Amino acid sequence: MRQHLSILFLLFVFTSCSSNKELKLSAGRCISEYNTKYTSLSTKGSEEQWKANTEIRPGDSTNDVLSQKAQEAFAAFTGKKDIVDSARYFLDNKKAFTDLQVRQLNMILYQAGNNPEIAKDLVKQRIKQLLPIKNS
Repeated sequence: MRQHLSILFLLFVFTSCSSNKELKLSAGRCISEYNTKYTSLSTKGSEEQWKANTEIRPGDSTNDVLSQKAQEAFAAFTGKKDIVDSARYFLDNKKAFTDLQVRQLNMILYQAGNNPEIAKDLVKQRIKQLLPIKNS
């Protein structure tokens, strides 16, 4: 699924758009795909965090590990370089888009700034610090 989404973003961005209408449609599809995946990963992360904080069993760190993995998957998705490149490409042509689309593209970049793929080891380390595995 991750490769599929990356390929879709690259296809949308790097295909030549002969008009602002095509560019607007392409951005709309990218934003829609992003929102779907974002919502799915965010929900999964929240559910795993909830379980880690409510189903506490002495000596069992399974829920903590699952929560950490879900948060890492969310961070990896939101910080993907091809998504950043796509959003930047569209924002370079922001006059072709509605105000809402421009705000959505900016939000994609803001999310990526919190979890940049180029610093994925630091992002994983930060997540691990925020979700400490209980040793009791």
